[in-house]
Amino acid sequence: MRRAAQWGVLLALCLASCNGCEEEETPPTTTTAPSGERHLVGGIPVGTIEGIVRLAEGEEAPSYPDSPFDVPTAGQLPSDCSPPHGSDRRPLPMDDARGLANVGVIATGDPEHWIAPGEPTVHEVRIHDCRLEPMTLTATTGDTLHVINDSGYPFMPDLGLGMLQAVLPSDPLDAPIDRAGPRAIQCAFAAPCGRMQLMVFRQPVHTVSGAGGHFRIENAPADQDLTITAWHPVIASAEVTARVTEGGTTHVEIVVHRFAPPPPPASIVLPPGQEIDPGSPHDTQMTPEELERLRTEAARLEAERAATTPPSSSAPVTP
Repeated sequence: MRRAAQWGVLLALCLASCNGCEEEETPPTTTTAPSGERHLVGGIPVGTIEGIVRLAEGEEAPSYPDSPFDVPTAGQLPSDCSPPHGSDRRPLPMDDARGLANVGVIATGDPEHWIAPGEPTVHEVRIHDCRLEPMTLTATTGDTLHVINDSGYPFMPDLGLGMLQAVLPSDPLDAPIDRAGPRAIQCAFAAPCGRMQLMVFRQPVHTVSGAGGHFRIENAPADQDLTITAWHPVIASAEVTARVTEGGTTHVEIVVHRFAPPPPPASIVLPPGQEIDPGSPHDTQMTPEELERLRTEAARLEAERAATTPPSSSAPVTP
């Protein structure tokens, strides 16, 4: 459920230009004074957001729960590729200062005073050493993925085209991006090619953190409250609020936590006649039908136990 909630948060951010996530306690932002010249995009005054995404102290580096090469519909990895290794499961490289690379970062604010998408961007994606690169990509609806295959194997990445197409070394593939939302791109019905996390937004104020967790968002609308959100499937979304002046630069730090899925609910076996206390955690985790099945099973087990249990040694024995 928490995983679905996290994806729901990002989907809402992708589909809109203003929303919120759970707020993290972070150091205060700092602002650099602007120069005297105007900085406008489409008539909207803009500034720059610079910052760092850091993992909370004491937490281990985030990782996927499975290997990106474990794709049920894919075949074997070609022999000329490097075998799967630990870094394939850790998509967010972390430096000594706990800065995380490859995290998607988006700014949202007042949709009535926001920047409209500009000219579409062509994003180059490569399949190198049987791995999709980059590992994280943010884009705007209307952009295009230009996929280049650096190997000799005809990989078939699922690019949302409706039908899988092989990417040949001599024939790059262009895939238009027409749908907002997050999705993982992998190869299927051929050899696996790792995993790329794509985040598509309907507005253009977003980026991906680089080495050490550093990021820079240019053309952030000025003179309004901005929400800066950091997200990736292996971390919980986190945000800070900031303002930027026209032509100025605001510095922020976003502290994120490793995403930890909740443990499955424990099995509950009720003795015959015992009821669930109203308002208890279990009261909202099981339907009446599930409770009835548990009671029936508990009664059956109790009957079997009574039929097979020998008499107690304290009971009188008839000679």
